[in-house]
Amino acid sequence: MLSRILTFGAAFMILVVVNKYLIGPLWGELVFTAVIAGGATYLLGRLERGARTSHP
Repeated sequence: MLSRILTFGAAFMILVVVNKYLIGPLWGELVFTAVIAGGATYLLGRLERGARTSHP
């Protein structure tokens, strides 16, 4: 039981460190990338659907 608690605690601390030092400074870039990727996925889906309906 103690080993599970220690493992969970260590994993939590790793996530906190990654969030503070990697994700924190790059937050704006990550959001920008996510928005662009979402838009590209949406547009490609629309283009593919249009290609399917125009050529039966």
